[in-house]
Amino acid sequence: MSVQPMTHDPPSTSVTPPRRRTSRRKLAAALLLSVALSLAGAELFFRLAMNVTNVPYYFWDPVIGIRRAPNQSGAYTWGGHVNGRFRFNAQGWNHSRDYVVVKPPHGRRVCLVGDSFVESLQVQPDETMYALAEKAMSRPERPVEWYAFGCSGFGAAQNYNVIRHYALDYQPDVVVMFFTENDVHDCSPYITKLEPYVSSYELDERDELRPILSGEYRPAAWRRIVSRSALVRFAWIHLQNKIARSRAPAAEAALILREGAQTLPSSSREKTDARERSWRLIEKLLTAARDECRRQGATFAVVFRGCRTQLRADFEHRPYVPMPRSEDPWCLGARVGEMGREFIGPICGRLGIPYLDLTDALMQEARQTGRRHDFEGDAHFSPTGHAAAAKAMAAWIEPMLRSDAADRNDAVQVRENSGAPEASEPSAQGRQR
Repeated sequence: MSVQPMTHDPPSTSVTPPRRRTSRRKLAAALLLSVALSLAGAELFFRLAMNVTNVPYYFWDPVIGIRRAPNQSGAYTWGGHVNGRFRFNAQGWNHSRDYVVVKPPHGRRVCLVGDSFVESLQVQPDETMYALAEKAMSRPERPVEWYAFGCSGFGAAQNYNVIRHYALDYQPDVVVMFFTENDVHDCSPYITKLEPYVSSYELDERDELRPILSGEYRPAAWRRIVSRSALVRFAWIHLQNKIARSRAPAAEAALILREGAQTLPSSSREKTDARERSWRLIEKLLTAARDECRRQGATFAVVFRGCRTQLRADFEHRPYVPMPRSEDPWCLGARVGEMGREFIGPICGRLGIPYLDLTDALMQEARQTGRRHDFEGDAHFSPTGHAAAAKAMAAWIEPMLRSDAADRNDAVQVRENSGAPEASEPSAQGRQR
């Protein structure tokens, strides 16, 4: 019997038919097209139908560090209750007008310098404290202009540089530095690790101001591209709102630092030295700002934002009992609201700087209107807070202004009749830069 040799069939290979490959490609293309159309539709919906916040961009200023870029405008919304609009003028400051050097005939000018409270993104342009103060103080025979120089994240050091290099160029009669609770942290290298692109100062061996050079800030291109999407902005703000609500009410009492800034860790002894040195730095900055304004014929003044813990207690009809001083003797932590009474006010008193604490004005306005002076979950002034600050500052600054030559002559006559020595008056040339 013959045996047939065994044969093995070659292994079969799976080959996808051309029709199946084509159908898969079509399915993937259809899926991608569907996703793209869905995203485009969502983008169009959020852009047209939803009130999604815009993002004001920064740029690097070699004198100050980062600040808002000029010639941009948009809406600013947050949490469903913050609804403002911004317009950064040709000079890069949030104001409805561009700034000019020449003042109107018989006009007076006030320059308000500060951080996000002065920037006022959270309210409409005609609700800002500087717009309301300008309206309250102006008269047909003596218009008063308020120029605002505010940027989120500014501290006392940046405010001083703004005064030196920008505000005084506009020949102001009064320059007001608006001081908030985080201004010390935002400028002191002794308690905060400052970003390299932020202008700041330290004290040298003689306890004098020494500038710390800042590096260039280069914004990430991809973040600016992505932020142009209304859908992305909505998702990001929604996420931030959820985080803020999860932290409330602790978030209301938190000391907010700029993105990128960090509190420096140190021992108890080092913390004490750093905080004491920080307040000496603040006093030197205020002294330098006062002297610079005097050289240009302007009055330098300081306004404190008010004690937020006291204001919250009063609005909620609770008695306000300050924490013991031993809990935070430097007012840079749990007792940060007390810094106006215990540090800024006394410093201004020693330096002869006019000083205004807005606590009483904000408290009175909230009692009369039944509305909060700030936003829930947001420390910034609401329209109620801006109105109260405007009224208080307008009444406070009015005596600092000389309405016309007749007023000056009347003041001289009063001094002569009373036998008081006549105060030196800056010359017209001294008011020009």
